[in-house]
Amino acid sequence: MSSVPEAATETLSYPGGLLAGLAVGRAALVGILDGDEQVACKDLAPSFDPAVREPHDIVKARRALREDGWQRLAVTKIYNFLLALLFGRLSNDINGKPKVRKRSALDRLRLTAGDWFIDAEMMIQASRLQLSVAEIPVAFRRRQSGSSNVRLETLFELMNNMWKYRHAKN
Repeated sequence: MSSVPEAATETLSYPGGLLAGLAVGRAALVGILDGDEQVACKDLAPSFDPAVREPHDIVKARRALREDGWQRLAVTKIYNFLLALLFGRLSNDINGKPKVRKRSALDRLRLTAGDWFIDAEMMIQASRLQLSVAEIPVAFRRRQSGSSNVRLETLFELMNNMWKYRHAKN
């Protein structure tokens, strides 16, 4: 991952911030966790263990307990089903975080998504590169402040991205 796509950094969007952070992280393991406190910070440390002690390139969360409401859960279920249909079974929960990657694996990814599709792009590329992925369960708590940007329209945006990515020459 040699550079951050310019379009992603023009605004401090979710993917722009993510790509910028991943590009400057130089440690042997690089992790991400959303800042909305739906996943407790204490759940970040255990996600490093399988990457350190076992030969996994990526360790990611699977939201085992969800307190984020039926609409978000429905969008997630449909999204994961459609991703599996188009790209094979990549994960039980594509967008689950925290995600920890070995720097060597991260350097092989060529992430370009400038929107919510970035988590899926990461997992699709990991699958294509035959990177080892482990999942750990985390509790996904009710949002304490702010509001989610995930809506039904988000699913249509993601479906459009899936279609484009499926038919792009990679």
